[in-house]
Amino acid sequence: MRIIAGSARGLPLRVPKGTAVRPTSGRVRTSLFSILAGRLEGARVLDLFAGCGSLGIEALSRGAAFCCFVEQGRGALAALTDNLTRARLADRAEILRADALAVLPILEGFPPFDLVLLDPPYRLAREQGQRFLTFLEQLGAGRLLVPDAIVVIQHDSRTALPSSVGWLRLAERRTYGVTTVTFFLTPPRRPGSP
Repeated sequence: MRIIAGSARGLPLRVPKGTAVRPTSGRVRTSLFSILAGRLEGARVLDLFAGCGSLGIEALSRGAAFCCFVEQGRGALAALTDNLTRARLADRAEILRADALAVLPILEGFPPFDLVLLDPPYRLAREQGQRFLTFLEQLGAGRLLVPDAIVVIQHDSRTALPSSVGWLRLAERRTYGVTTVTFFLTPPRRPGSP
């Protein structure tokens, strides 16, 4: 697996052995970043369930200003750190070793994000569906996202996500075989805000 475009184009990514990490396929990444092309330059990105960092590193390579990677697996963290160093993008990144579904209080001190990338284990939405939806609702409700932010979730095509979760509203869905990518937007501004 390689970075597709940008400053780190062609860089082979290190992926930990085993089944704990399921990197996003090149086909899905190509389509995803084609859709996001106009939103990447200068963006602040949050990569949850980061794994080896394929999504966040792709965003940085294509012009994102900063990416916070959240991952808790030891092997994935080692691969992610190595990939960022080899891509020469570590100076625009921060890695948090944490459970992605419990990281929101830690992120409260960060400036808000323009783009959130979520690639959780496919079983998570099935086995912990309500916890996952509660997390998405909290993500959209706080000050963690800028107005008109985009939240991208990669998930099993058999798992349907609702058309809205709290402040998050469905913008688009794309299906690629067993993988669906769902795009949510936050409102341009919240009712009652200046």
